[in-house]
Amino acid sequence: MREIHEPRQIKGEPRRRWFYTATCELVVWLGRGDVVVGFQFTYDKDTVPHVLTWHHPDKFMHTGVDTGEVHPLKPKASPILVANGLFDCVRIGEIFKEACGMVPSRYVDEVARRLTEIADLRG
Repeated sequence: MREIHEPRQIKGEPRRRWFYTATCELVVWLGRGDVVVGFQFTYDKDTVPHVLTWHHPDKFMHTGVDTGEVHPLKPKASPILVANGLFDCVRIGEIFKEACGMVPSRYVDEVARRLTEIADLRG
């Protein structure tokens, strides 16, 4: 993944760093001391996009993405996250591992640790 330098920062949210490839993205939110307080990993962007979101301390959410392109006679709407129960933690981990080459190791380690936690919770 390559980093988007100087991504838009949203007032009231923790500072964020943003990494991307053609098929996935990682946004990492950072608290004091650059501690990871959340992340959003988007994968399968080129086919059927899905998003895994984690926020401190233990809030996980897995969603699909409604791209807003469903009505041919209407203008494209903004993409939104929608409920999606299909979750393959092993596959997501493999996709992340392949893509995270230029992501700082402390972020890679944190995402990998959270993926392991999710897998353990799901049994």
